[in-house]
This record gives sequence, structure tokens and C-alpha cells, in this order.
Amino acid sequence: MSNDSYGAWNEEDLKNTLQREVESGRPLVDDNYGGDWEKFKINTVYELRKRFSNNPNSLDSSCIFILQSNNLQISQDNPLKLTRTFSISSGRISFENKIFITTFQVQRGFYFSNDFSDIDNIINIIDGLGLSNNPCVFFNNYDGEKIVELYPNGFTNDYEDKIDIGTTYITEEIIYNVFDKAYRSSLRTPTALNNAGCEIWHDPKKFIPSDQAEKKIQKTLYTALSTNLHCQLIPLNEVSIEDGRLDFLILSKESLGKLNSHAVVELKALRSVTQSGAPYSDNVKKEWITKGMNQVITFSNKFTPQHSILSCYDMSKTDYTDDYWFSDTKDLASRNKVKQWRWRIFNSAEASRR
Repeated sequence: MSNDSYGAWNEEDLKNTLQREVESGRPLVDDNYGGDWEKFKINTVYELRKRFSNNPNSLDSSCIFILQSNNLQISQDNPLKLTRTFSISSGRISFENKIFITTFQVQRGFYFSNDFSDIDNIINIIDGLGLSNNPCVFFNNYDGEKIVELYPNGFTNDYEDKIDIGTTYITEEIIYNVFDKAYRSSLRTPTALNNAGCEIWHDPKKFIPSDQAEKKIQKTLYTALSTNLHCQLIPLNEVSIEDGRLDFLILSKESLGKLNSHAVVELKALRSVTQSGAPYSDNVKKEWITKGMNQVITFSNKFTPQHSILSCYDMSKTDYTDDYWFSDTKDLASRNKVKQWRWRIFNSAEASRR
């Protein structure tokens, strides 16, 4: 494999993919990656960023997107003047002061206009349509604040997250905050994991992990990155070269034909026992960290990113410290400017409160 190869991607294929994305206006979302809600919020936030993130003249241009997989029945008198469209993402329809009822692709569906100065009335209208429990995304742009609120269970429940789509740059702090939000909402306890559909425990009481726990964590973080990063920044997962596989490569498409690498991120799930319940030795546990560090360094030399990160998810029975886990790689990380992060995943809500 040549030095210009990106495993399943070669450099030319990757450039072509980025150009196709620019032309089509669609993010890189695998149809088999995550459920409808994950794909819906990624696509919706992307469309909102395209229209509003760099637009200073978009005051009071709020809108709502409602996920509805089944066909909507419209009464003959149609008092809301619901309009069918197959071009939501085309740029030909203004989003301002509209409510869209669409599929996860955010390409076709229905929409109607309303006065967003009375949100309670809009929610009552949505309830009247029988859609108040449907997942939705609310672009709350009152006074040009450019805030997106995510409601996985509709307006009958609180939002799960707020995202400022006005941010157009990426820093280490931004990446950390994205991961921290994903950890607290979707990974920290069995309840959070269950709500996110991330099944990384086979038997949490015995600290036994499920099959491909690391891969499942990666999927959760992919959704978080795709939703929270500006649309000029593309997180690619499972990037392979001759030296191994990288969990995340965050690229920029600001210049066509030029790949700007912003961050490489390697993930490690730290466990106490195997799936059969056999304990791992301390040496094996430390080897996971060393291997991850070497992968980050190798990929950083390949892609020369602004940020190099090893992000670890600690599922172990013993509550080890950062000093324990990173004792063998502390100097190596310092010399190569690699950040080492660790997130503690608890096997019960009670354990998280101790």
C-alpha cells in the first residue's frame, strides 16, 4: 500500500467524496450507522449550518423539523396549508418561520408557515397533528442566537442538548466539550447507555463488557461529532492505512482539492475482564494505552493534524486514576504533543454517585 493510500479511501477518492458532498449538500452519513434519530439530527443540523451559521442577517428566523417516517394524512380543507415538497435540502425553500415534517434524510416531506413569536401555539398545532411525541429539532434563532435544541422524544419532553451553530472553528476545548457532553448524556451510566442505544455491557454487575464495546462507543461519538461540528469539518471514522486503523480523522473541506487535517482521535475501552469473565492482567491493560498512543503518533505523522488525542473509556472494576493508566505514556505523550483523556463508565447509577 502506497504512502498516499487511506485504506478503503485513497487520496483521490477522498477528494472526490468531499467534492460530491459540497455539490450535493449532504453530510457523510452511512445509512447503516446509527438509528433514524441519529441520522435525522446530523442531517438537520448540517442543513441549518449551511444556511445560518455564517449569515448575520438571519434574526428571528426560527424553524422546526419533525421526524415522521410514515406518510402524513392531510384533511381536505387543509387549514394549515401544508405543502408537499421533495426539495427541502435543495436551497430553494426558505427555512424561516416554517415547520417541516420529514424523513431522516431531510429531503422530502411537508411544511407549513407560522408565527414563531408564539411557540406555545405552534406546539399546540403540532400536538393537534398527533406529532408531539415525534423526535424534532428546534432552531431557536430568537435575536439571532443561532441555537439548535434537540428533542429525541418530541416536545412532550425536555431537550437532550443545545448546540450553537455559529461556531465555525475547532479547538482542543471544543473537541473535549463534544466528547464530555456525549459521555454525560450517553455513556456514563447504564441508564444513559440504554437511552442512547449503546449496549457496551453484557453483565454490568460483573463488569463484563459486550461484544465490540469500543466500536459501540465510537458510533455514539461519531453522532456527537457530526452533530456538533461546523459543516466545514467532517469526521471520518474507521480510517485505515498500512500502519493500522484510526477511529476518527477530522478533516476540513474549506478548499476544494486540499485536505486539511484538524484532529486525529484514537479510542480505547479499558476493561477488567474478558467477555467470558477472565481477568486481564495489569500488563495487558497498560499495553492498550501504549498501543493507542503509538497509533495516535503514527497517524499524526501521516496526517499532521492540529490536535492529536487518545480518548480512553474506563469500564474497569477498580477505580484507577489517570496516573495509573498513563504512567507508561506520560513522557511519550508530552514529547509528541498528544492529549490523553479518560472517561469513567460506571456499571450502575449508584456507583456513579459514590
